[in-house]
Amino acid sequence: MPAFHYKVGREDGSILTKEAEADSEEALRRELEDQGFLILEVKKRGALGISLGGKRKKQSTEDFLVFNQEFLVLLRAGLPIVQSLDILLERATHPAFNEALVDVKTEVRGGKALSDAMARHTGFFPELYCNSLRAGEKTGNLPDVIERYIKYSKKMLVIKRQVITALTYPTFLVGMTVLLLIVLLVYVVPTFSQIYSDFKSDLPLPTVMLMNTTRFLKEYFLVFA
Repeated sequence: MPAFHYKVGREDGSILTKEAEADSEEALRRELEDQGFLILEVKKRGALGISLGGKRKKQSTEDFLVFNQEFLVLLRAGLPIVQSLDILLERATHPAFNEALVDVKTEVRGGKALSDAMARHTGFFPELYCNSLRAGEKTGNLPDVIERYIKYSKKMLVIKRQVITALTYPTFLVGMTVLLLIVLLVYVVPTFSQIYSDFKSDLPLPTVMLMNTTRFLKEYFLVFA
């Protein structure tokens, strides 16, 4: 039975990282979802315990959610922002995001507000996130603002997955329909066109238009492709 490394979020905002054996990744995901966890990452482990997942060029929404959950835990524990960023830097695995965090920490240490420092890196810190932090800094409840953003992100992830699931089958049907139309127009109809041409009789206008269209598509198929 293969072993998997997984990272999930609890309802209180904390992160749980463990390993477990399961028949498949899908079975493990179902088991974790039944337990009420928000799945952030599931990776198969190799024989040497090394993750088989490749490097990502862009940080995912799930990774950013993990960052905020860990950040919230540190702030709730009473750690200062700079010290919290130091700890998060040690755990960061995305090179570009790591560089952005270093710049944020430097700016905050120099006296700039956290929201303004993060706003310099809009590729990693969305405008909505920075504005939320700015509001939290003004009211003095930064942890509560981050917690509300985490709940918002979780809802958006759930909706995104539901939309993807709902669109998968219709997309497949549309693709198959288009493929069948192409086969009919490019290969089937020309065969009947040859039969009709042997009749040496006038054909209805719609039939002529269809034959001309298929002839054009067949000649310029590579261009359209």
